[in-house]
Amino acid sequence: MVRIANITLPDFPLLLAPMEDVSDPPFRAVCKENGADMLYTEFISSEGLIRDAIKSKRKLDIFQYERPVGIQIFGGDEDSLAMAAKIVEVTNPDLLDINFGCPVKKVACRGAGAGVLKDVPLMVRLTEAVVKSTSLPVTVKTRLGWDEDSKNIEEVAEHHPEKIIREWVDPSVGLQPFQARKLGFALGLEGEGFKNFTRFMLNLYKAYTESDASMVEVNPMLRTSDSKIIAVDGKIDIDDNALFRHKDLAAMRDLSEEDALEVEAGESNLNYVKLEGNVGCMENGAGLAMATMD
Repeated sequence: MVRIANITLPDFPLLLAPMEDVSDPPFRAVCKENGADMLYTEFISSEGLIRDAIKSKRKLDIFQYERPVGIQIFGGDEDSLAMAAKIVEVTNPDLLDINFGCPVKKVACRGAGAGVLKDVPLMVRLTEAVVKSTSLPVTVKTRLGWDEDSKNIEEVAEHHPEKIIREWVDPSVGLQPFQARKLGFALGLEGEGFKNFTRFMLNLYKAYTESDASMVEVNPMLRTSDSKIIAVDGKIDIDDNALFRHKDLAAMRDLSEEDALEVEAGESNLNYVKLEGNVGCMENGAGLAMATMD
């Protein structure tokens, strides 16, 4: 089961996205009749709510048959968002969502929606202001970053490093069962889910070492309603120098997914790194290469 505070959803819930001029009550009713597990209103301007704008207030209309239903607001001012959250709470939705993801110019250029991603500390302050002003569960819609050069969502996690669970492994003995259990306890797992997670982690480490991987990432990992632990998606990087031991893995190589110049260099047993600019360096060691570029 998927849980958001006291809201329980199926393992693979179907959520209606909040869409401007689309997610109105008639549209939501059709979506609910056709299996939507959770609905959202159109996103609402915090400034419009506190000015009592008719269009903004009308978007607050929700109905009992829609539940669970969330109301999404957007804005770039702490006080305005906090006041809007109090107004939203009066209508009694199941949760309140903050939009930090809309890239539309009329929203982002006013410092709201995805425009907030240009200032991560502001994003944190806005979220804190909303959480403190309401008793509703609060979620956030965001994206990786404002643009390709500012994919900074990981920076948000830096404000709460205590949420990151670490377990150091001695490679001479490998991941031990008690360490896998520690991770399960830290995640609040119990019963069959706890046992399955322990096995999952031990097998994950086994796959990491036996494949000579330099990195194994599972994201996301899912606990099903019957307590199974499933890797929904993941990524594995194999040490190139160990591929001679893994002919089966080497056979899976897809050259179309790699940089054509790096592939061409590899055919001549050269390591090639493409950088910006129009000056190239050919060196016979990593240290000399770094010194030359410096």
